[in-house]
Amino acid sequence: MLSVRLSTALDDRAGESAAIIGTAVRQHPLAAQLTGTIIIGGGGAGTLRRDDARPRVIVALADPVGGTRLAEAVIARCDALVVAERGVGRRVLEAGRGRPVIVVQRVDQLPAPFLAGATDRERAEAWHAVARSPDLARAINVSATRDGLPDEATARAISDIVIEAVVAADRGYTPAMERPAG
Repeated sequence: MLSVRLSTALDDRAGESAAIIGTAVRQHPLAAQLTGTIIIGGGGAGTLRRDDARPRVIVALADPVGGTRLAEAVIARCDALVVAERGVGRRVLEAGRGRPVIVVQRVDQLPAPFLAGATDRERAEAWHAVARSPDLARAINVSATRDGLPDEATARAISDIVIEAVVAADRGYTPAMERPAG
């Protein structure tokens, strides 16, 4: 059975998003047939545990800081990465290199022209502002859900992708494999 856990380092909005996604993953029809650990959010003390069932899949949420060293270390020890929101920093994506990385592709997640030349931090901050302001989202013609939280259909779509990541990671993982120490 899949174990779903939220990162310990999420702010209020990210925590709400993580809870919505976590519920959708737990309710997925295949969740009871698969074994693994799903961690929603990047990092935080105690996020990753030695007894976590493999494969371990991280669902990265937007981080206006661009990812911390702790988040990078957690991602480096996981077997797959799902990028569930725009605004995930390049450092987080680089930490996921060498394992399956699945990016959620939705029309409302595509890069907007007004972000050309923006840094990862600026891009994440811009999307956080858009998510908190439906008027701003309408003005620049992008979709914003209530308070920037994923709606039920989006959460179900992300849960499908998380299940796909578990299967993809499980095929490439053998018990003798371990991620780099440190």
